[in-house]
Amino acid sequence: MNNPRQRQRPTPLHTRILGVRATFYVALLVLASCGPYRFANDTARPGRAVAIATIAAPAELGLNTPALQAILADQVFSRGLAVSGSASYRVSCTVGAHRTTGFDRDLVSEVDVRCPLLFNESLLEVVEAIGVSADALATHQPSSLAALEAVERAEELAVADALAQIATRVAYLVDRHHRNETSP
Repeated sequence: MNNPRQRQRPTPLHTRILGVRATFYVALLVLASCGPYRFANDTARPGRAVAIATIAAPAELGLNTPALQAILADQVFSRGLAVSGSASYRVSCTVGAHRTTGFDRDLVSEVDVRCPLLFNESLLEVVEAIGVSADALATHQPSSLAALEAVERAEELAVADALAQIATRVAYLVDRHHRNETSP
C-alpha cells in the first residue's frame, strides 16, 4: 500500500504556494508584454500623433523613400501613436553613411539614420540609429547579379531596422514630452 513509486499528493500549503507562484509568473508575463511604449496605445487621445515629414536618402542607395515613410509610419503606429499630417510632433529623417561588406558569401550592411523630432517646430531631440542587416549571397545566380540584388536588399533591411529603433525612441519621447506638457 505504501509503494515508493506511488506519487504523493501535495499538501494544501504546497498547493497554495504553487498557485501564488503561477499567479506571479502570469502577472510578470503580462507586464513584460506591455513593452516600453504600452502607455501610448490610446491613439484617440489628443497630442499622441506624429507627422512623418520626409525621409531623404543618398541617390546611390536607390531606396524607395515613400516606402520608407510607410515603414516608419507603420512602426510608429504599432507603438501606439497616431500618424497625422497635421500633428504637433514631426519627424524627418536622413539616411547618412552606409557601409556594405562581404565576407565568406555573407553580406553585412550598416546604415546610419538621423531623425530630428520637432514639437511645434522646435527641436526636442535628435534620434539616431544604426541599422544592420546580414544576408547570404545567392549562389544559384550569376555572381554580379546576385551581389547587386543582395546589396540592395541588405541596405533596405538595414534602413528598416534603423527605422524600427527610431520609432521606439520617438514613441518614448513623445509620451514623456506629452506627460510633461499635460501634467499640472
